[in-house]
Amino acid sequence: MSGFFTIFVCMSTQIQDRDLRYDLLRCWADIFTLQSYRRHQYVNAADAPWNTGAIFASNHTNTLMDALVLTLANRSEKVFISRGDIFSKKKIADILHFLKIMPIFRIRDGLREVARDNGIISDAADILKGNTNLFLFPEGRHRPMHSLLPIGKGVGRIAFLASERFGGKKHIRVVPVGIEYEDYFRYRSDLCIEFGKPLDVTDFLAKNSGITAERQYALFRSMLSNAIRELITYIPDDGQYENIWEYVKICTTDSQGSPQMRKKDRRSVAAEMEKMRRDFPESFSGLMTKVEDFKNLRHKKRISVKSSSRRNTAARAALKWMSIALTAPYFVFSAIANFPTVIIVPILVKRLKDKAFSNTVRFGGGFLLSTPLFILWTVLLFVFTPWWVASIGAIMILFSRSFYYDWLEEARIAASDCRWLHDMELRNIYSEILKWK
Repeated sequence: MSGFFTIFVCMSTQIQDRDLRYDLLRCWADIFTLQSYRRHQYVNAADAPWNTGAIFASNHTNTLMDALVLTLANRSEKVFISRGDIFSKKKIADILHFLKIMPIFRIRDGLREVARDNGIISDAADILKGNTNLFLFPEGRHRPMHSLLPIGKGVGRIAFLASERFGGKKHIRVVPVGIEYEDYFRYRSDLCIEFGKPLDVTDFLAKNSGITAERQYALFRSMLSNAIRELITYIPDDGQYENIWEYVKICTTDSQGSPQMRKKDRRSVAAEMEKMRRDFPESFSGLMTKVEDFKNLRHKKRISVKSSSRRNTAARAALKWMSIALTAPYFVFSAIANFPTVIIVPILVKRLKDKAFSNTVRFGGGFLLSTPLFILWTVLLFVFTPWWVASIGAIMILFSRSFYYDWLEEARIAASDCRWLHDMELRNIYSEILKWK
């Protein structure tokens, strides 16, 4: 089996070459990526420069899921660049090559490894020349926060070298991308990916030819960082980050519309907070103290911020529970149909040291376990039941995994709603917070 897998991912082609094996795997992965979110929206994707040899530079917040949702954005050929330390073992490196991922090394990986970057960056520039798009996460590591780490040098080095080599024939562009999840740790939350206006690196270098290379890198990294910030809900990573994000969630619980519209609402509240911090520091400090009290108390009482919705009434809570009760039989069916997943995945998630991998593990559990399970159940249904019963059963199984997670989330929120409606202390703090709006 190991030998077969080694042959299957054999590095016999250039990383950017079309590969039927990869295409088949990608199609199946796309299905499970779509199932990982209730709603997803790609903004300005149709205007992005696909198949032109552009670099797409995105924020990095949710481990492997970031790459999967970017892969889903368009059917064009893509090559990803990832941190070099995961390529340490040859078999893993072969698999990553098959998955069209190439390494870039950092100082922390050691000077010997960093020395390999010159050849890798040269290869990356050649990939751009062939009109294959490169995707990378210039922060260098993931972090589940609505913020942004400093941009590394790798994106500039690749773009500058490519422009030096063939910028006269075609301009090299870097496309800023903002990935925004409504929740980093809850499976099947909403997703919004927005593509920004491309930065023309060739023009940038021509206009800034009179400054040092180091200054060019610094200026370009600043431009890219600012461009990505405009595509996400950006909150400075300081001592008030958690409280500001809590306030943003409180104020946008009742926001309606598409994932993009909800993101705009969050961005608007975050901008108001920064203005308040700058212009009225004492009021800002008082509000943040109140928000922190609210956050600590609701965590202690296991109440979701979603329950603070002004639409949350006793009548709505009763209707939720009625819906949950009526759909409970399908939930039980879904749990049975996916029993290895619902048993194994929670155990793996609980053992994670880095909780940012939670949804990656849930995706992986579905991708690896749901397919053989679906085949097994479908075969058994068609063998032991009439074809029409088997057909209905197969359709029910197909949607059961998504329903299982959605039902659990609805039950969690419904229980939280009841606790919220009976907690006058927390509701009073909430009312005081809203007076600051």
